[in-house]
Amino acid sequence: MTPASPHGNDLLRFLVRIAVHCARNDTSRLRRALGTLRRKPAWRRAALETILEVHLFAGFPATIEGLVAFDTALPRTRTRRTRPLPPERLRARGARLCRLVYGNRYRKLVRTMETLHPDFSEWILEYGYGRVLARPGLSPALREVVAVAVLAAGGWERQLASHLRGALNAGAAFSDLSRALDEASRLPPGPSVPRLRARILARNAGNP
Repeated sequence: MTPASPHGNDLLRFLVRIAVHCARNDTSRLRRALGTLRRKPAWRRAALETILEVHLFAGFPATIEGLVAFDTALPRTRTRRTRPLPPERLRARGARLCRLVYGNRYRKLVRTMETLHPDFSEWILEYGYGRVLARPGLSPALREVVAVAVLAAGGWERQLASHLRGALNAGAAFSDLSRALDEASRLPPGPSVPRLRARILARNAGNP
């Protein structure tokens, strides 16, 4: 039985929308979507965290343009620098989160990344998970839903399958993922998303 989603559907759709617009550099639609925050100020932190996360899956330019769009839509929004942590603490909290997301596939992931490049394996744990994905402001489940939307929009099928499993491991409901993929498929230009959605959901049909 599929568990009920722990997240508000409106917030989830909103975060998916801004993540996909940001990843695709659709700044006009992104600015319009961010205008929603004038009516829903409680969503501002989640929106900022979503934009900051996007660079892991779509590159630094996507997040830079996303932050510019946020500043244009909501000028004079105050942000604070996060308290710095030493590298060993970042790596430790990154490893904890990565274990949660990958479950029994965690050790295989680390071995595979170390084989591809040992430096990159360290970057994933210390920077990707420890510095970015373990930040407060979004739950691990919502962060994984954002990752799913951006990877689907970019057509990264192998990573999409991994993060779909990761989202379930992190506590997202199967309905969250279906809703995120539906939302991403409706946002232009994304002709490949419906095909990816059909293949991935069919592959994971036994998970609910």
